[in-house]
Amino acid sequence: MKTLKYFSLSVLSLALVIISMPGCSKKKDENADAKRNVKYELSGTYTGKFTVLITDNESGSQVYDNVTIPWSKEVTYPDKVIAIGIGTSTTTDGAAGQTAFLKIYSNGSVVKSTNATADNNGGLMLPSLGHSF
Repeated sequence: MKTLKYFSLSVLSLALVIISMPGCSKKKDENADAKRNVKYELSGTYTGKFTVLITDNESGSQVYDNVTIPWSKEVTYPDKVIAIGIGTSTTTDGAAGQTAFLKIYSNGSVVKSTNATADNNGGLMLPSLGHSF
């Protein structure tokens, strides 16, 4: 079971890096000096538990275990961070039909969002999100 969890997190981490890469660019963006205030939010009715992985192109990944809904994390990134991502993996199932919503806010506005509904067994697969500044 632990091997599957770590394998899932490794695949998730790789997917987040790949998602973030197309947004990387060497051209100067007129908003490059803007603050990068980001809020990650997990909401909904899902009663299961999650492992949450947040990553960026500079400092790597942060993992949060045993996360329950509602959950949020606010981060102010330096200018050198140009791509971020978040992914989840369920560690405890909820109940059939429960929902989960995953959002990334940048400077107060939703820039990416996704959602999922638990299957008949209470399992839930929430797609990962990536964002480039």
